[in-house]
Amino acid sequence: MIPAFNEEETIVRVVCETKRYVDHVIVVDDGSADETFVEAQEAGALVLAHRKNRGKGEALRTGFKRALELGADVIVTLDADAQHDPNEIPKLLLPITEARADVVVGSRVKQSMPWIRRLSNALATMCLRFLGLKLLDTQCGFRAWTSKALETVQTQAPRYVAESAMLVQAHKKGFRIVGVPITTINAAKSSINPLRDTVQFLDFTLKELFASLRISKAFGKLSPLLHPIIPNAVSLYYAIAFMNAKQGRELQHED
Repeated sequence: MIPAFNEEETIVRVVCETKRYVDHVIVVDDGSADETFVEAQEAGALVLAHRKNRGKGEALRTGFKRALELGADVIVTLDADAQHDPNEIPKLLLPITEARADVVVGSRVKQSMPWIRRLSNALATMCLRFLGLKLLDTQCGFRAWTSKALETVQTQAPRYVAESAMLVQAHKKGFRIVGVPITTINAAKSSINPLRDTVQFLDFTLKELFASLRISKAFGKLSPLLHPIIPNAVSLYYAIAFMNAKQGRELQHED
């Protein structure tokens, strides 16, 4: 299942390569203004369309619903901008076929990522570790889900926060989540809104952190540590959001 927004330049290649490893390729065109819908359809994908851009969270929910309606046992998600290699789908599926996992998340090689992306990804992963997720990379969109896990996990979280929210819910419900190393391919552009998406993620993480029964019970013992950590983490995240936004504006100016 491939969420897509203005990806006419790469969607055909991603769909054609993905078809080699799956029974159905679903593309969710999330309000694209270009020829993404037509290109994906001509490449052989089942294309679902949002009339306007609703964000990755809604695109995922639309695609997952159709995949489950088609009777899929396992659903693989990957990005439409070719930053995930479809030829690694078998590697992603292996822990599920071997009955070792219910959810598999790709783990990118950090050295191959831009430094600002490495920093924000590392901080996000660290925050989610407080919620029990022991993964090296929690932000990668290249994932495999069993239908049982997807049918159980429900979230209305917006945009890119939905991917983190789904992992947190899956963990809480006892599903086995593992990471597998994948090739890192840096996309030429990104549809992430650095400031908005970073702030939304921070808001989600802090709410989950304080709502966690485990953290609440231990808060008395951890209080001396958390008092300085939390505000500093907030400040660092806002600084990263600012640098991401600034970098995005500079790249747009260069274009």
